[in-house]
Amino acid sequence: MHAADYIVYGLGLLVAAGIVTMLVVAVVTSPREARRQREALDSVARARLEGATVDHEARSATGRVGGHPVTIRYTSTRTSKTTHSMTEVEVGTARTPLQLELGPTRKGSAAAVRDGLLVDVSTGDRSFDDRFLVQGAPADVVRALLDAELRASLLGRGTLTLSTRAGGRCVVVVPGRPAEADLLALVDLAALLGRRVATAYPEADRAALDQRGGPYRAEPDARSAPALNSARAADLARLADVNQRRGGRQRRVALLLAGGLLLLVIGIALIGQATGRR
Repeated sequence: MHAADYIVYGLGLLVAAGIVTMLVVAVVTSPREARRQREALDSVARARLEGATVDHEARSATGRVGGHPVTIRYTSTRTSKTTHSMTEVEVGTARTPLQLELGPTRKGSAAAVRDGLLVDVSTGDRSFDDRFLVQGAPADVVRALLDAELRASLLGRGTLTLSTRAGGRCVVVVPGRPAEADLLALVDLAALLGRRVATAYPEADRAALDQRGGPYRAEPDARSAPALNSARAADLARLADVNQRRGGRQRRVALLLAGGLLLLVIGIALIGQATGRR
């Protein structure tokens, strides 16, 4: 055998040993962890969800908090290398045009914002703005939504993402399977979101529209409403355009990577053929 053959053989043994170790760990810990997850789901459902229904087969619990429908769901995503477990808490909210994707600020986010590939709404709270990337529209409604109470609640959590979805829903996603206390806090965060979405537009209207009338009976000036609605529609259109351009760039990068991988495979095959002829 050549030296290269020994290296390949050794690497194969290391990979096999790693796989066996992971399987043994999974067999030992999985039943215990599954039991912990079921108990946490049951306990949180009893403590927070009105009319709770727990489905252990679907790994979810549903009910209502403060009049808002809430669903706790254990999920996972799979990449080419591993499976990542996640926990989602979804809350039904008032149906509004609000669009929001909030997550941790990452390396390269500032450059992407400058290049027009991301939108980042500033709240004016430096500690919050440094930690989170806030992609959303209309900007004034997003700022109204993210009041001091909600910002403090988000800052008090670990890594998470928050997004609006079609049909009047907000979803908070955290990695892994949180402990019972953390899961309770996530349900409380979801309930707060439900309340804040219901009031964000009226609060933004009061802050943005000209006021008329006396100091005790101030009312929004309807003459300012068309301009405000036009500005908000422009915000939503800009966000959609940015998302479309970013998606196009991601598809181009994926094609380039696939092409590079194909060339690498072809190169390895050619080298193998050349080595075999010697």
